[in-house]
Amino acid sequence: ELYLKQLRKDPDISDGTRETYAVVLKKVEHWLKETKQADLPAVRWGAGTMEKYRTWMRIDEKRMPATIRKHTQVIK
Repeated sequence: ELYLKQLRKDPDISDGTRETYAVVLKKVEHWLKETKQADLPAVRWGAGTMEKYRTWMRIDEKRMPATIRKHTQVIK
């Protein structure tokens, strides 16, 4: 949330980039709630958590590899 607020103030960031980041945030929030990890601190988001998220995107959300890669890039 804080990062998105900072992006809104940056004139060099396009509206499309801001929208992409907002979509990824909503998807991550949905996953955290669905997996009952809503209280997971960001500092504990490691490789294992990322792999679980990527697997969820692939299997449950039926997303294509390119979408999963883009989400991974944004989260990193």
